[in-house]
Amino acid sequence: MSDVMEKPKAIPRTPPAARAPGVLAQRPALERELVDLKLRIAEATLAAYEGKPDGRKNLAALHDDIRTVAAQLEGNAAAHELAQRLDRAATAAWFAALQENPKAAVEGITKKGML
Repeated sequence: MSDVMEKPKAIPRTPPAARAPGVLAQRPALERELVDLKLRIAEATLAAYEGKPDGRKNLAALHDDIRTVAAQLEGNAAAHELAQRLDRAATAAWFAALQENPKAAVEGITKKGML
C-alpha cells in the first residue's frame, strides 16, 4: 500500500449530457429519409425488371435501407424511454458522487470563479 494519499477523482461540474433529446431530434430526419427512399422504389424496381446491371442488387439494397429506417422509427418511443432512464441514472450517479465527496465537487472554485 502506498503512503501517498490518492487525489480524489475530479467530479464534473455538470451532470452528463442528456441522450433522450437526441433521440427525438433525429426522428424528423429519419421520416424524411424514409420518404426519399420510398420515392426510389419504382425506378429501382423497373431497373430490376429491365435486367439493368446490378438492378436486383440495388433493389435489394434499397429494400434493406427502407426496412432499417422503418425499424428505427418504430423503435423510436422505446429508444427514447430507454435514453430517459439512462439519463436519470447518470444524473443520479453524478449527484451521488457530489454527495459522497463534496470537496472534490468544489475543487478549483475560487472567489473569482473557476480555475
